[in-house]
Amino acid sequence: TGLSVTLMQSVQALVVIFVDIGGERLFDRLLRAAGFLSGQGPLSVHATHHAGRLVLTLENQGAHPLKLAAVEGRNGSGKRIFPRPSLDEGNARAPEASGAAQRAFSRIRLGPGESTTVFLDLAELAESNCRSLAILDASGRAWPVGGFDGVAPV
Repeated sequence: TGLSVTLMQSVQALVVIFVDIGGERLFDRLLRAAGFLSGQGPLSVHATHHAGRLVLTLENQGAHPLKLAAVEGRNGSGKRIFPRPSLDEGNARAPEASGAAQRAFSRIRLGPGESTTVFLDLAELAESNCRSLAILDASGRAWPVGGFDGVAPV
């Protein structure tokens, strides 16, 4: 009887583990579909240069909405930097709009197949010796920016 009790407890523990893992995945899937969690991507990000700006084109290639969080860069020594993104091409360098620009960027939610354009100031990137860029989503994933190979420091 001792062996059967131990066996029954082991089976119960396995059932609880599988239900817990499966339930968590189901719960995450439902929250993701409802838009409360960020999608899993992929997020395609491509950079082009235009009039002193770095133009980033972001496209959600995933099946669920993707929430954006920040633009992250790395300088020559690997230190994290956070350039100011702008949703308005003419306003990429306005210092008074820095906090508002970051908040506006972090409110972006791209639906499946949707895209948006974000502008970064090339002079700001050069001042911080930016060598790489990535877009961070609300889940903490980093999506590298294609077409950006760093800018020369000022």
